[in-house]
Amino acid sequence: MTAKVFTLAHVPEALMQAWLQHLRDFDVAHPDCHFEVMADVPKVSFGEALTQVLVSPELSFQQVIERSQRGATHSADCWSWGPRHYECAVAKIAELNREANQLSRAFIEASQRSKDEG
Repeated sequence: MTAKVFTLAHVPEALMQAWLQHLRDFDVAHPDCHFEVMADVPKVSFGEALTQVLVSPELSFQQVIERSQRGATHSADCWSWGPRHYECAVAKIAELNREANQLSRAFIEASQRSKDEG
């Protein structure tokens, strides 16, 4: 069973990013949780509000939408979030190995072409 907790936080503008980072950190540490957050900051443009809600690790807009649809916490760099993302780390290592192998093959082919032409 899932409980819904509604919170209305009155936070000084200077602490808004820290508060949102706190929520993000909790969300990352507890993958069964899902947060939907809105902020109302008077006298701040939409662009300024967007820069104030940046958190780390970042999520793209598409990742936010996908996460809200599936209720899971993952992103392109979730492998760095700790033990709960071990499988993500293994997948990232495999991806990096594939990229390294492609670069090695490209380097070997370029070297061979250079020798053949020289």
